[in-house]
Amino acid sequence: MGSRLNKSRRYSTVLLVLVTALLLSSGGTALRAQAQGPQPFHSKVKITWDATTPPVEPGVICKGRNYAIFVRPYVDAGPNWAPHVFNVERAPVTVSGASIGTVIPPVFNLPVEPDPAVFIYRAEKTGQETLTFLATLPRPMNFEAIDPTTNSPTFTLITYAGDTFKFEVRECQYKVTLNFSWQVDMGEVGIAMVGYMAETKLILKPGNKYEGIGSFAFSTLETITGCSASFSDFDAPTRITGQASSSTLSGNLDALELNFEYGKGTIQSTIACDGKGGSPSHEMDVSVLGVPNAKFSARGQSKEFQTKGVVNGGRLIITVEPEDVTQ
Repeated sequence: MGSRLNKSRRYSTVLLVLVTALLLSSGGTALRAQAQGPQPFHSKVKITWDATTPPVEPGVICKGRNYAIFVRPYVDAGPNWAPHVFNVERAPVTVSGASIGTVIPPVFNLPVEPDPAVFIYRAEKTGQETLTFLATLPRPMNFEAIDPTTNSPTFTLITYAGDTFKFEVRECQYKVTLNFSWQVDMGEVGIAMVGYMAETKLILKPGNKYEGIGSFAFSTLETITGCSASFSDFDAPTRITGQASSSTLSGNLDALELNFEYGKGTIQSTIACDGKGGSPSHEMDVSVLGVPNAKFSARGQSKEFQTKGVVNGGRLIITVEPEDVTQ
């Protein structure tokens, strides 16, 4: 009912091959198909981004990054009927129209298995882009569908399947925030310290490299039994560099490896005990409070680290987020 092609992939493939052989022996046409004429709108193409390289938002991708595009040509003759005839015939799929980027390969020959054609796109400029994909059968093929109500056949001549894929390319970058906290109670002395680096932009450099400089600001509270104590806030410049790494299989960016170079700050303290005290200052090496490097997902990620440069260890949270600089 509904089609002479079994819904099973195995039988569908076998039957399509048999149909092809029969059509070749009869010249590749059918009388009813000749009377009705070609109906190319029954052939369609499903075009999607690979799940491993999703757009930053629907219809928007980033300049300078590799994106995998899946192209699946198929025959649509009603619900639950979409034979992979283009795969069975090893149809070539071509791509054209790239104006602000490059796409490879220019031609992808479909495998017999019902797998998609895979193209890698990379934009060199920002703007609107429209790609055209076209799958062409080596020879036209007739398909016959049976109406379940009237039991009458309908023939469709399929020669190609094509469609356009439109999207926008924007200049993208990352932003990084740092959050540090530490607290220790040693009986007569208690210390608490917090640090925060506000969103710091990582600017994209040639070679998928990133760089940014932020200010890591700290506040300290210390209590000493029988004494009064206060500590000034201090800032430490923090330089972040890194590189987006690519998968060896698809060429897509899947990770962001960052390096952190922490500067030094000066703490001014005022301590008084039993009427005596002073205001010493000392230099604080912030590198003992942080981590030198870390790896994050290219889609953005927040990670927590236990630092070892202070008693009982500190807690550092690093958050990396993609950012669209056009908004």
